[in-house]
Amino acid sequence: MNSFLKKIEKTIGLDLSDSKEYLVQNRLLPVMMKHKIKSIEEIIEIFNSDINPNLNRDVYEALLTHETYFFREPKLYDYLCEEIIPELIKKKDGKVVRILCCACSTGQEPYTIVIRLLEKFDLKKMNSVEIYASDICSNCIEKAQKATYSEVEIRRGLKVEQIEKFFSVIGQKYEFLTPYKNKVKFFQQNLLEELKRPCESFDIVLLRNVLIYFTDDVKKQVLENICKILNPGGFLFVGGAEIVKGFERLNRIESGHWKQNAFVKIK
Repeated sequence: MNSFLKKIEKTIGLDLSDSKEYLVQNRLLPVMMKHKIKSIEEIIEIFNSDINPNLNRDVYEALLTHETYFFREPKLYDYLCEEIIPELIKKKDGKVVRILCCACSTGQEPYTIVIRLLEKFDLKKMNSVEIYASDICSNCIEKAQKATYSEVEIRRGLKVEQIEKFFSVIGQKYEFLTPYKNKVKFFQQNLLEELKRPCESFDIVLLRNVLIYFTDDVKKQVLENICKILNPGGFLFVGGAEIVKGFERLNRIESGHWKQNAFVKIK
């Protein structure tokens, strides 16, 4: 099991050293059933040998946490869409403001930004903003691109009037309307690797509720990668339970509700 956990950490940064072994095994059970594997020992052996890339992918995705919902920590979106983004639009004087949501899971975070901006701007004014979103999980990216959610997912964080305005009902599912869905561009990304550049650089990066799963060394590596694509004076937001210390390229915002979780990249 130790070699298995070390490989997980090296490849995707996930720190499972404090997890109880039965929790890891429990998450692997669906993968074992899918690949018709009878024991934990067998799946670990196959995984460590790298002879089945599809199995390895399924193992990584099974161990990741995909928790997300619309308007998670709603005051963040107020701060972004009422203060930060309008300020950047004005400052950039006609140039596009670019936002990246890292580890976006099934898309609720970037789509929440779209909804919140459309409550402030019309669709034409939205052309001043480009939103990108990434995740390591291919299944999550596929679902995010489809933007189709169950009633449980849709009612977790959204108001009735938002559902009626921004979604269409298809059977028992809710689909984010196409003109709004098209405002987000998704791509697959492992944060431990050099970050892909769907555009030159970003003005805002959201990296929320991700760092808590990493060791200190992996956190530093991820933050270094983020800083390479974040413009000087750009904003980084992390999760409410996450702490960033001793990283000289980032200055904490010292005022406002989000001062504990918002940073500006220094020049």
